[in-house]
This record gives sequence, C-alpha cells and structure tokens, in this order.
Amino acid sequence: MSHEIDNTRSKRMLLLLYLTAFLFFLGENIQQAPRTQIYETIICHRMLPWNSKDTPAREGCKSKAVQEELAFLKGTERLLGALPTILVIPWSIFAERYGRCLSLKLALVGVLCEEAWSCLICWFSDVVPIRLILLAPLFEIIGGGPAIITTIVHLLAAEVTTPETRTSTFFVIRAMAIAAAILAQLVSSFLMTRNAWVPWLLGLLCILLAMFAVPYAPNPSIKNSPDENTMLDPGQHNARSMGTLNQEETLSSKHATIRSRLALVAKQLQEGTKVVYGNFSLIVLLAMSFLGELCEDSLAMVLLLYISKRYSWEFAQANFLWALGEAVQFVFLIILLPHISTMLLARFRMNAYAADFTISIASTTMLSLGSLLLGIGVSIPVAIIGVILMSTGGGLQSALRSLVTMVISPDDISVVYSIFTILHVLSTSLVGPIYSGAFTLGLKFGEEYTGLPFIVASTLAGLSLPLFFFVRPRHNYAPVQEPGN
Repeated sequence: MSHEIDNTRSKRMLLLLYLTAFLFFLGENIQQAPRTQIYETIICHRMLPWNSKDTPAREGCKSKAVQEELAFLKGTERLLGALPTILVIPWSIFAERYGRCLSLKLALVGVLCEEAWSCLICWFSDVVPIRLILLAPLFEIIGGGPAIITTIVHLLAAEVTTPETRTSTFFVIRAMAIAAAILAQLVSSFLMTRNAWVPWLLGLLCILLAMFAVPYAPNPSIKNSPDENTMLDPGQHNARSMGTLNQEETLSSKHATIRSRLALVAKQLQEGTKVVYGNFSLIVLLAMSFLGELCEDSLAMVLLLYISKRYSWEFAQANFLWALGEAVQFVFLIILLPHISTMLLARFRMNAYAADFTISIASTTMLSLGSLLLGIGVSIPVAIIGVILMSTGGGLQSALRSLVTMVISPDDISVVYSIFTILHVLSTSLVGPIYSGAFTLGLKFGEEYTGLPFIVASTLAGLSLPLFFFVRPRHNYAPVQEPGN
C-alpha cells in the first residue's frame, strides 16, 4: 500500500514538475520577439520622433543608428544576464538546507521580477531611459535565476525516478523545453500582429503560474540525492543559459558550512586542471564544444535583428522563421538523430566512437554551412535553408559529450562534465558582445553586410572541423558508463 502511495506521489510530482518547466520555458520564449520590437520602437521614438500613422517615418526605425543601439541593448542584456550564474553555488547550498521546492519558487520569483522590471521600464519609457533594463539581472540575486530553476527541476525529477527511468524523464523535460519554445514563438508571432505588449504580458503570466505549479516535497536525505551530472546536459536547448550543481556539492552534508563547500569547489577545480592537462584529445573536444556553442547561439542572439533589417520583415514575421528552426531541431533530435545513430551502429557496423565521431562531424558541418548561407542571405529562400541546416546541427553537444567519455578515465567523467558547464556559461556570456559587435560592424558597411554575425559563427564552427582529426580514444578504451545510465 505504501509503495502504491509513493508511486502516486511520484507521478503527481513529476506532472507538476513538467507543468512548471513547460510554463517557465513558454514564458521565457514568448517574450523574446515582442520585447525586441518594443525596444526598437522605443529607441526609434527617442531618436526619430514619429507619429504611429506615419509609415515612412516608422521605416526609419531600420536606420543604422537605431539598429546599432538595439544591437547594443540586446548584446549587453545577454552578457549581463549570464553573469548571475555564479550564484548557482550559494543557492545550491540554500536549496539543500531549506528545501529544493522553496529554492525553485524563489528562483521563479527572481526571474519574474527581472522580466517585470524590463517591462515596466519599457512601459514608462517616456520618462525613464530604456538602458535601465540592463539592471534587470540584479533581480536574479533572488533565487539564483534560470540556472537554479533548470537545475532544481532536474534534481526534483531525479528524486522521484529510478535510475532506469531517469534518462527518459530528463529527455521529456528537454523535449518539453523545445516544444514550449516552438509554441511560444508561434503564439507570439500571431499576437504581435495585434499588439506587441500582449505576448510579453502573457509571458509574465506564464512565469507567475509556474510559481504556483511548483510541487511541495520535503528536503530529501543525502542518501537519496541523485548524481547531478546525470541531470544536466550543458548543451541542452534553452531561451536562457542552463547551469548545474557540482556532483560532490549535491551529495555532501546537508549541514555543511559555506566555507567547506567552497573548499570542495576549489578542490574540484584543481582536479579538473589535472584531468585536462596532458590529455590533448580532451582539450580538443572541449574547444570544439565551446566553438560549437558559440555558433549555435548566434541564432538566438541576432536572427530577429538580421531578418528584420536585411529583408524589412516585421519581427512577428521573423519570429516564424525562428519557430521553423526550433521545429526542425525538435524533429531532428526526437526522431531522426536516434534513427541515424542506430543505423550507423547496426547497418554500417560502426562502434560507438565511430558513430559519435561521424555525427559530430556532420553536425559541425551543418552548423558551419547553415550559418554561412544565412550570413550570405542573397534571398529569403537561401536564408531559410540556412536556418534549417543550422537546426539540424543541434545534436553536436550530445555527440561531443559522448566522445569525451571515450578519451578520459571513468573516474574523471564528473569533473569533466563540470568543465563542460563552465564553458557553456562562458560561451553564453560572450555571444552578446561578439554578435552584437559583428552586427554593428556590418551596419557600418551597409545592409548587405548585416549577415556578418553568421559569417563569424560559420568561421567559428569551421575552425573546429580540422580539430576532429586530433581526437583519439584513450588506450584500451572500453565504453564509459555515463552517470545515471
């Protein structure tokens, strides 16, 4: 009887976690296009006062000065938004002491305040400067921001699943994140044709509802705490950066002091340095992961700005193109990539190393070629093909993680996955200044050069292709069992 009750509670908690994750991802993604349009309108109104019915004046919003300021705002906002990820460690300590559900609620409160601040600044933009939106990440001090949200959702899900079902549970969460992004962009594109404020306010409502959807669960005992590295893939899809907790941190004493926890972090950083030093194949794979992440993030950073400026599309129209890319990635990751992997292993009789190596090269090639076509952008069809090709490269990070297990000792896998996370946070921080700077530089040369950010992205992905041939599996390689499998 007690087993049935526990099973019912576990299912109920999982459903609430799925709902929380879906509402959060939906709320985050549905705002992106409308807030970009609102930013542009505010900047344009400040620089080039116009009447809402004056169409020729409205077209001035695509002027060089307006687009440069818009690119600066978006790039700086992205950079500053990634910095609070350093709060993952102190807030993970809080989560273990006072409960993960409480920590998740507080993180959602912080994100809601962050998004509401930007909304209020834009609403009262007639009396306050729009650059005050750059203060919004300060609200992530409350709860730790999206990094903690993603981490705690996976931790809570892992607590109520068995090792056999854990991977599939995380896969469902990842799939829901992509599905929420697709739905969000379609809905926001539709609503933006009527009023750009509606999807933004709807996004705030979704995050608010996510707060109320958080399940209640007592803080688990240490023996039931899962291995964090089974939960978070640094390369997973998301509207914001996804952070992780350290494995030993998650498993250490509930009553550990902050000083001892920080000492653990320092120790693992030292261990990470020892693991990486001298392992050339690992260094190459980490570099390739970093370059690939930078290339992938170019879509989220500048696609709307580029399509809107280059082809004079409304942001609502450009958002449909983004939704197309997300849909292609969803189908590819959920349906096509697993079949391709199985075919390589079964029909072509490749071993795991050769299969992952092939998928990694193909994914990197698609990223580089797709971003190149998008950057050249001689026509809308070419740009669409570029977006589709880039989206098919979404399996790169997972394939690289698998390759990493073949070039290191099984004892080092947790430390190396933590390094993956650090590189993910670093790349997320850099994409803002890199691509906003490239977009601004392209504007200086002319409209046909506004695809420069994607040329840069193509170059970054292309640089990693020759590196593949320096990767070798470790001597006497046997498949490393990834945590949780």
